[in-house]
Amino acid sequence: MIKVVRTSYKEVKDFSEREWRSADIEHYGKRLDWKKRKFILRAVEDGKTVGIIKVKMESGVADIESVLVAADKRGQGIGKALMLAAEEQAKKAGCHIVELVTGQDWKAVKFYEDLGYKKLSLIKRYYHQRDFIEFIKYI
Repeated sequence: MIKVVRTSYKEVKDFSEREWRSADIEHYGKRLDWKKRKFILRAVEDGKTVGIIKVKMESGVADIESVLVAADKRGQGIGKALMLAAEEQAKKAGCHIVELVTGQDWKAVKFYEDLGYKKLSLIKRYYHQRDFIEFIKYI
């Protein structure tokens, strides 16, 4: 029987902790920290938010969840400043790689390439059935 349960269900938490401990030892030879951490950086001009970047970190990998710059502020270096600050923050937290996805035909593709990100794969029919590109960068 398969049942849907809450992620906070005590029996599920206990099972995960016990079984992942042995899986870590089997695959890595030791118990590892898989705790997910997040941070958000905010770009501010004249007291107003003009851009944000959301990052999730896990086991040395930083995942850029989103980058958003105010429409009237794009092209002024705010996105680049947010990306570089996020990379630095992730590196300080022990990350060695940054990954992200963006739409295949979006202007952001060139933006990420100019920042040194390399195309890893094309993801067909990803979010809302649109094609996306996965990028990575070692930091």
